[in-house]
Amino acid sequence: MQITVIVENLRIHLRYKIMAIYEYQELKGVIKVGHRIRAVPGKNNPCNKIKNDGSDEASITEVNDTRFFINGCLHSFDSGHFLEIINKSNLTIMQKLNAMMRRLLDADTKKLIKAGLINGDLLLTDEGKESLTAIVFEKNKAELLILADEIIAEGEKQK
Repeated sequence: MQITVIVENLRIHLRYKIMAIYEYQELKGVIKVGHRIRAVPGKNNPCNKIKNDGSDEASITEVNDTRFFINGCLHSFDSGHFLEIINKSNLTIMQKLNAMMRRLLDADTKKLIKAGLINGDLLLTDEGKESLTAIVFEKNKAELLILADEIIAEGEKQK
């Protein structure tokens, strides 16, 4: 019974972390001035600056060691309420690159970034590495077979 409760609490905790939902005490060291937040529907939120149904957003206006302010409304880290930090990074990688960088990139490179084969630093992603390895293998399969024959022949000589 105790293990079931622990596992269920872990599931709830992980679900909240994925959604960027934090209990007030977990916000310490996480939130910064300027972060956009909203109330978590179904969770009690005492702030009159945001609606309890989570339909509006507000800004963190001040943070110190013991409390934070939502549009001037004081909140203590030790209360048992919840907030969702709104992730504003819904921009695509191409939108994040500055205008100069976008002008310097050719259309093919832009396409590779958009497909997720290379990142904004123009380095291969994991998916890009796997794809490139598959291409290299297919193009050089004949040469690999010659190498395999040599390795096998050498192994037989040593016996």
